[in-house]
Amino acid sequence: MKTRHTAIYLLVAALMAPVATFADTNMNPSPAKVWVKNSVITTKIKSQLAAEKLPSLVHIRVATDSNGFVQLKGTAKTQDEIDKAGGIAKGVEGVTYVENDIRIAKTHAKAAMPEVSADDHVETRIKMIHEKLAITPEQEAQWSLVADVMRDNEKQMEALAKTRAEKANMTAMENLESYGEITDEHAEGIKRFTPAFAALYDEMSDAQKRHADAIFSHRSHEHKA
Repeated sequence: MKTRHTAIYLLVAALMAPVATFADTNMNPSPAKVWVKNSVITTKIKSQLAAEKLPSLVHIRVATDSNGFVQLKGTAKTQDEIDKAGGIAKGVEGVTYVENDIRIAKTHAKAAMPEVSADDHVETRIKMIHEKLAITPEQEAQWSLVADVMRDNEKQMEALAKTRAEKANMTAMENLESYGEITDEHAEGIKRFTPAFAALYDEMSDAQKRHADAIFSHRSHEHKA
């Protein structure tokens, strides 16, 4: 199995080598990071950031690789703006993971909100979906199972992201392996989420199902679904 994986990674690396570049030429990646241009996703994210009409978000730098991994860099005035930029990126079709490296500008640091943890992010998503689906008291038990899967999926992805962030000067192969681990975990998260949500979906009214269809039409990755 190890030999097979190594062969796959070498093939992918060979295919990526001629086109390795940043989607945004203003980015300054470390030599160890390999990004493959995906201008379609990058353009969509930038357009939506601009549509927010928040001056600091217009200058956020966006890089996207061929696997849908997005990196955001730059500064914003508040943590709310940083979270908004991350949410916008996650909501774009084709995005599989967002590495949000936006920082609060020094001039606004004193007035900035405290950093929001991964747990806070997933709880916010859980609350948002609960409200949009108008979960009834009779559906709460099944909803609780769905929420637990979302929490578990977030923990798994956060652990992989943390491990990746702690590795400095990764080789090309280590980068590919890291991407592969995150992609595999994303797929496993969907497999865990689907049966739990299917059971809830079966109990929904037609109106609730329409809301669910809208929420997950292009944003399933954001909810680790």
